[in-house]
Amino acid sequence: MLLILLGSTVVISNPISAEDDDNSTSWDYLSQPWAQYGRDPGHTKALPSHGDSGLETIETPAINWVAFDSGLGADGYGVAIGDFSASITSPNGAKERCGEGHLFAVLTYTDNTDRRLAIIEGDTAKIAWEVNLGNVDVIRSTPVIVDVDGDSKQEIAVVYDSDSSLEVDLWS
Repeated sequence: MLLILLGSTVVISNPISAEDDDNSTSWDYLSQPWAQYGRDPGHTKALPSHGDSGLETIETPAINWVAFDSGLGADGYGVAIGDFSASITSPNGAKERCGEGHLFAVLTYTDNTDRRLAIIEGDTAKIAWEVNLGNVDVIRSTPVIVDVDGDSKQEIAVVYDSDSSLEVDLWS
């Protein structure tokens, strides 16, 4: 017990700081957006077992579709996925081609200097709906899909910073 107490009082005489490292660079949220240890929400450091009898993984990922010509993709830390079939208002003959029963990606992206909120049809990568949020800071939050008013139609909430305040928008 005494050894444990004495061992915990050891003082390091030469502390190391980030300024001492010639190769140190400050954290850049644009190039390293998920800065947590292990790059996952659980902060794990150990890799899962992998092999013929282990974890089933994607060995050769492929891009199914590209939604934007810029190649930059979504700005946020995540993309919300939802089925907006209840929100489609079109004649019965057009419901299927309008995306009934399909999943849609809800995301924010940058177009020149403007930030946009968009709903993208999952099968075709076509933009089904979008709105210009203006010239604001890069939006890193993930849009939230929720039925706020209980009408069985989903609304989209997005939170972002503007020059003067924190903005919370709700789109239905």
